[in-house]
Amino acid sequence: KQWQVSEEVLFNHAQYNAPRLLGARITGMSDMAKEILIGKMDAPGNDTLVKLISDGEAVLPSYIATNVLKYIGAGVILYRGFLQQFADQIQSDLVIIPSSVHCVMILPADQCKDIAGLKIMKMLLNEVNADGIEPESVLSNDLYFYQRGEDGLSRLNL
Repeated sequence: KQWQVSEEVLFNHAQYNAPRLLGARITGMSDMAKEILIGKMDAPGNDTLVKLISDGEAVLPSYIATNVLKYIGAGVILYRGFLQQFADQIQSDLVIIPSSVHCVMILPADQCKDIAGLKIMKMLLNEVNADGIEPESVLSNDLYFYQRGEDGLSRLNL
């Protein structure tokens, strides 16, 4: 209202400019852990932590999506074609876990067929949102499903 621009116009400008200016990146969970722990590998337990994450990722591949700044980057999932291209690349529908406004976690849906496991993920997300991150960084308490055949994103009803 202050800028006298409609939401639709603002969204269209953001959809055009954000990918161009901020880019997008998808990183495997173990690679992200290694990035975070670089220079801290001599700290007790860090090499074990990276191995545990890598071993877990071999069982259930997981990815982190954000912008190149890794700041307020969860919006990359709204970039035109972003989810479709990634889903096509890994040849799977996607389960999206909105970790925070800074990033989202993406899992191949064909690896997440266990409803009980999805409910546990949602419970963990709610716990982290309640106790682990600043309230202004919370994006959602729900998990989302991207269906590549339909190019559609919807909330998972768990």
